[in-house]
Amino acid sequence: MTPILLLAAGLTLADLEGRLLSQNPEYQQAEASVKMAEGRQAQAGLYPNPTIGATGEHVSRATRGGSVGGFVEQRIVMGGKLGIDRNLAGQDVERARATREAWRLRLRGQLRMLFYDTLAATERTRVRTKLFETAAETAKIARELQNIGRMDEPDIRMADVETQRAAVHLEQARQMETRAWAELAALLNTEGLAPRELDGMVDDFPELARETLWAQVRAQSPEVTMAVTEKARAQWALRQARAARVPDLQVRGGLRRNGEYGDVPGGRPVGLEGIFDVGVEIPLFNRQQGNLRAARAGVERAQLEGARTERALQARFAAAWQRYESARVTVTRYRDAALGDARRAYETYLSNFRGMQGEYPKVLNAQRSYFELQEEYNDALRDGWRAVAELESLLLLGTAGDRGD
Repeated sequence: MTPILLLAAGLTLADLEGRLLSQNPEYQQAEASVKMAEGRQAQAGLYPNPTIGATGEHVSRATRGGSVGGFVEQRIVMGGKLGIDRNLAGQDVERARATREAWRLRLRGQLRMLFYDTLAATERTRVRTKLFETAAETAKIARELQNIGRMDEPDIRMADVETQRAAVHLEQARQMETRAWAELAALLNTEGLAPRELDGMVDDFPELARETLWAQVRAQSPEVTMAVTEKARAQWALRQARAARVPDLQVRGGLRRNGEYGDVPGGRPVGLEGIFDVGVEIPLFNRQQGNLRAARAGVERAQLEGARTERALQARFAAAWQRYESARVTVTRYRDAALGDARRAYETYLSNFRGMQGEYPKVLNAQRSYFELQEEYNDALRDGWRAVAELESLLLLGTAGDRGD
C-alpha cells in the first residue's frame, strides 16, 4: 500500500503519532499517573520504622537521680498486611498502565479520524473546484451558442445560476478544509499546520474478520484489562479489610541506670536494669465491620463491571463495524460501476452539447449526478477509514492502515 503522507518531507501518520504522544497533555498526565502508582507500589509494604528514645522515672535528688535510660520501640505487623498492601498497590499500577494504553489508542484513533477528515476535505475542495470550472466553461459555451441562436435566455440564466451555485459550494469546501487543518493542529498541540498537497485516500480498506476481531477486542482491549484489574483490586481490598482485624504487636525494650537504693546487701544503688513492654490492641469495638461490608460490596461491583464494560464495548464495536461495512460496500460499488457510468454519461452529454447536438438540461443533470457521486464516494472513503480508526482505538490491530504508514 502506498504510504499516506500528511506533510512534505515524508511526514507520515506514524511520525504524527510520535509527536502527538510527546505533546498531548492528556497522555502526559496518564504517563505521570503510572509513575505515581509505581512510586506508591515501592512505598507500600515497607516495614514500619523503629522508634528510639529516652526514658526516665523518679528523677530527683531524693532518689539519687531515679532511673534514666533509653529504649527501642517497634511495631510488629501481623496478619500479612504488608504483602497485601504490596499486591493492592500492584493492581493500581496495572490499572494506571491500562489507562495510559487506553489514552494512547484513543488519541491515535482521533488523530487518524482527523487525518482522514483532512484528506476528505482536501479532496472535496478539489472536486468542487473542478465542478466550478466546468460550470463556468459550460456557461461560456451556452453564451456562444446563444450568439448563433442555438440557446434560449432561460438556458443562459440556468447556466449562470449553476455557476453561482458551484462557487458557493466551493467556498464552503474551502472553509471546511481550513477547519480540518485547524482541528488537526489543535490535536497535535501546535500553533498551526500549513496546508499541503496530500496523497489521495487509498480505497482498498483492510479486510477485517468480524468474529476474529471481536474476540481480540474482548481479550486485549485496555478497557477489559482495567475491568479485570478492578476486580482483582477489589478482592485484595477485601483481604486487606480482613487482615486489618488482626492486631499488630507493639514491642518496646531498653536499658536504664537506676540510682535508687534497692533491697541489696550493703545498701548500694540498683544500677543497670532492663525494661520491656509488649502490647496488643484488643478488637473490642472496632472489628472492621464497616470496611468489610464496603469491601464485599466493592467485590460485587467489580464483578458486574466486567459485564458492563463488555456490553459497552460490544455496542461501540457494532456501530463502528456497521459504518465500516456500509462504507466498504458503497466504495466498491461506486468505484467499480457507478462512477465510471456517470462519468461516461456526463462526457457524452457534454460532447453532444458542445457539438450543438444535445440539450443543456441533460448536460446539467449528468454533471450534477457525476460530481455528487464523486463527493459521495469521497465521503464513503472518509467514513470507512474513520470506522477503521475507531476499531483501532478499541484495540491496536496492526491492520492494513498500519502497513500504509
